This record gives sequence, structure tokens and C-alpha cells, in this order.
Amino acid sequence: MPAIGQSEQQQSTFYLDCVQDSVLVVANENQGSEFMQTNPKFIELSQMILEKEIMKQQSHFAEYQNSTPEERYINLLLKRPNLIQSISQIHLSSYIGVKPESLSRIKKRLADNRSD
Repeated sequence: MPAIGQSEQQQSTFYLDCVQDSVLVVANENQGSEFMQTNPKFIELSQMILEKEIMKQQSHFAEYQNSTPEERYINLLLKRPNLIQSISQIHLSSYIGVKPESLSRIKKRLADNRSD
């Protein structure tokens, strides 16, 4: 599905890789416009949600950019421990920006620090 503002002929530069069961709702531009016209309160609600989400994503991105892979891993351990248990080490290492071998070293170093 093309990203917003792209023609049907142009491939999106983004993709979605779901590592857990997910529900995805897809609509084309016409369907979205029609829904907005028939549900004006949804526009207001969408705007509020979008503003909050943009602020949250900007904060998350700045935190990600300014942290080391080890800090990213620790942050995930603290904020989303269930996620770490449910995704592959390849996906996890990719997310924190290292190769799987480096993730193993980070985990070992943290385990060694806990046992001291």
C-alpha cells in the first residue's frame, strides 16, 4: 500500500514487520476522506491523538538517538520486559542497532555486573 501522498504506481519506502499477532486496518485515501466527512467528531479525536503521538515519538526518537545500544537494551528491559521475551534476538539486536553477537556481549556484561 502506498504511503500517504504517493500514487498507486509508486512503492512505499516504509514497511511493517509485525513480530507479534497484530490487527491492521487499511484504507485508501478515498475511504479515509469519506469516513472523515461522515464522522466529524473523529477528525477532532484523531487530531488530539495524533498530536500526543507525535510528541511521544519525537521524545522516543531523541532518546534513541542519544543513547548507546546498552542503554537502549536496559531501557527495553525496564519499560517492555515482555517484548524482550517474545521477539527473536535478531529483531532485538536490529532494534537496538547492533549485531546479534554484540547483543550477547551486552547481555553477558549486564549479567556479570548483577552478580558482582
